[in-house]
Amino acid sequence: MINKIISKLLAKTGNYNYHIDKKLFEKFIDKIKIYDTGHDLIRLGNQKDGGYLIPNIIENIHLCFSAGVGDDITFEQELKKKNIKCFLADGTVEPPNGFNFLKKNLNIYNDEYNIDVNTWFDSNVENLNDLNIILKLDIEGSEIGIIYNIDEIILSKINILIIEFHDFLYLGNHFGNRIYDEVFDKILKYFTICHIHPNNFGSTKFINNINIPSLLEFTFINNKLVKTRNKIQKTIPHPLDKKNNPLKKDIALPDCFYR
Repeated sequence: MINKIISKLLAKTGNYNYHIDKKLFEKFIDKIKIYDTGHDLIRLGNQKDGGYLIPNIIENIHLCFSAGVGDDITFEQELKKKNIKCFLADGTVEPPNGFNFLKKNLNIYNDEYNIDVNTWFDSNVENLNDLNIILKLDIEGSEIGIIYNIDEIILSKINILIIEFHDFLYLGNHFGNRIYDEVFDKILKYFTICHIHPNNFGSTKFINNINIPSLLEFTFINNKLVKTRNKIQKTIPHPLDKKNNPLKKDIALPDCFYR
């Protein structure tokens, strides 16, 4: 996976800030702002790691594709209670009861243990045009390769996109910054950021005088559903945000992400 390649390359330097391109870094930070899209946010899932904030358009959602569910399916269980069909994929856990579950990891190729995102969608959905879909990726660093690999037709049809990004500290390296810049350019062609939450299981590092969290949970809403697009000025965290690890100190999101 691309993230693993980045890790090997950067490990040779021993420094996340090796050859930082400050202009590219500032350009990237400027593009990943949180916006008020005219929809209130609701929380689905538990009150710690496994819960996510999404725009309150849930009554229009038909399907959820959730990769990397681990041992916490409270998010998907709440969707199921609302009669939303959920497709789950994770090669590291046993199938939970009552779900369409694929014991494979989401990857950029297909084999006995892996499936690429386009094949996963194509094997479960005949026509994307008449469906409203959530895609949730919590796949421990494989999310970059998946976004590179996903067909833009599929990406453009998703209503809510939830991604936990790992290794955000690689923004301090020119190569890592270029990768993230390209990934977000592809996402932001079709989506607007409506929420960001630092996962306190991760760490932080000062990059270009900003204390960047390593793990960030992003919620995106499809641009076609955005009613307003104003940068939020309110205090982060959102009142519905909870610490992923209740036993650790919370991590503050730098205000450059929302002001």
